[in-house]
Amino acid sequence: MIPGSTAIVIGAGGLGGFAIQFIRELSPAKIIAIDTNESRLKVARDYGAHQTLIGVNESTLGEIMELTDGRGAEVVLDFAGFDATIETALAAVRKSGSFGLIGAGMGTSKKPWYGSLPLDGEVFNFQGGSINDTKEVIKLAEAGLIRNEVELFPLKDVEKAYEKMEQGSLRGRAVVKP
Repeated sequence: MIPGSTAIVIGAGGLGGFAIQFIRELSPAKIIAIDTNESRLKVARDYGAHQTLIGVNESTLGEIMELTDGRGAEVVLDFAGFDATIETALAAVRKSGSFGLIGAGMGTSKKPWYGSLPLDGEVFNFQGGSINDTKEVIKLAEAGLIRNEVELFPLKDVEKAYEKMEQGSLRGRAVVKP
């Protein structure tokens, strides 16, 4: 991305938090993080998001357009994958922009694909990386450029880990240790 471009990260939890850090380190883009949980947005700001928006509703798209001077974003990454986030993400991508669906919220778009996808743009999904991707992430972490925050849980507390994940009260990722 070039200076003056915008990247939107929907879902600022564990993977979205990584995305914010990667974008910050690897591009000059302005980063807008969107989440329904204010504590995740605080973490997103700590990771380098320039702007944060709470919730995904009708006014969110208006705020996005205001923040992007009506153009939309060059890249929108949806780490939630629900109906509302997909609809907002597709509407927020500018002409020739890219929409990435990473979240597994099992959402769909109710609109016909023709006319609702980014004009001359790209739509992709991501379901896992390569060993080379992993090596590059490790290099960034070893250089201190990204953080991998985890909360450890003993195996006997696996239910507590899931509860905290569902409540959105984890700062990073939950790791269950046998």
